[in-house]
Amino acid sequence: MRALVALLMLATACCMGGDAGRAPNVEGVVLLHQGDWPPDVVETFHKVPWLDAASIRLKWSELEPRDQEFNWAPFDKLLAEVKKYNAAHPGARRTLHIRPMAGVHCPRWFEQAGVRFYDTTHRIGKTRNAPIHVPVPYDNPEFLKQLRQLYRAMFERYHNEPLVTVYHGTWSAGPWDEIFHPQAGEPLPPDYTPDKFVRGMVEQLDVLIEEFCLKGNVAELPYSGKYPPKDRINITGPLTARIVERLGHRTPYLYIQSNGWGKTSEGKQTVSWGHERDIADVYGQVNLAFQALGTNKGGGWFPQGDWIPLIELAKQYEAAYVEIYPPDLMPLDTAHHIVEAFTDFRQWLKQRNRASRP
Repeated sequence: MRALVALLMLATACCMGGDAGRAPNVEGVVLLHQGDWPPDVVETFHKVPWLDAASIRLKWSELEPRDQEFNWAPFDKLLAEVKKYNAAHPGARRTLHIRPMAGVHCPRWFEQAGVRFYDTTHRIGKTRNAPIHVPVPYDNPEFLKQLRQLYRAMFERYHNEPLVTVYHGTWSAGPWDEIFHPQAGEPLPPDYTPDKFVRGMVEQLDVLIEEFCLKGNVAELPYSGKYPPKDRINITGPLTARIVERLGHRTPYLYIQSNGWGKTSEGKQTVSWGHERDIADVYGQVNLAFQALGTNKGGGWFPQGDWIPLIELAKQYEAAYVEIYPPDLMPLDTAHHIVEAFTDFRQWLKQRNRASRP
């Protein structure tokens, strides 16, 4: 019955008039920066001709510093720059992705509101565990309430703006907005069981589906982060099954992203550092997108490596869009063939012609 109701809701969303009722064909090369974009990054966005979108990540504590009081200014400023680029380039249609970040970035007032937190650690390098204070991922109704209210506010603010094309979701998370599950020897959440953990993640996914996808807007969640491999706890399998159950096979309304696409410390080109099986198993069921693991310029976990084999890997998994960071454009990373790689990727997308397919 639940699946039937979801399909009826999705059919209603698809029949709405205007762009809000149709899932846009999200694809291309996306420039990503965390926080309010500084002038030099904005300038780079305007100067590089082979970009298709801007993506901004904002800490939840910055986006909602007080309950139900939202700071939309960083999103709005970047949206204005997207519109400025399009106005200066006839025929261009650059777009905007927006993303809140939970985990350690949750507002301080959450605990007074009744959100449950716990203390644990996460591994930095091979020798040091750093303490973090993060939301309990299950049996946490106030967190789900706040998550729903945040998504609903984002939807109300931007759903009539056709240039805002992707609403990135966040998990309860850890040091980033990705999946977080304490690993060996790290303190687990209170009253932990694997079944509780997976159930809590499915509940968080349901909130995203209900507040964006079933209303006719495109959402995204990552299958990457800090969590044990799938043979120890299968987190992403039930999530994939839930997406297909509620939205259908290869839905255009939700993307799964790997935020670990790049080159490992051992020099291996990887589709998802540490979670290749998760991405391999979701491939063909839900549409994929990739975010770079590191950068060739300006730091990052590891050097990103040559862009040409990385783009071949993205094409192998039929990635709809890929996200890269400003340091690889400031200055332009010509040593690692960035222009050739992304020119090829955009041409491949054009030939693939996803927009003509159901």
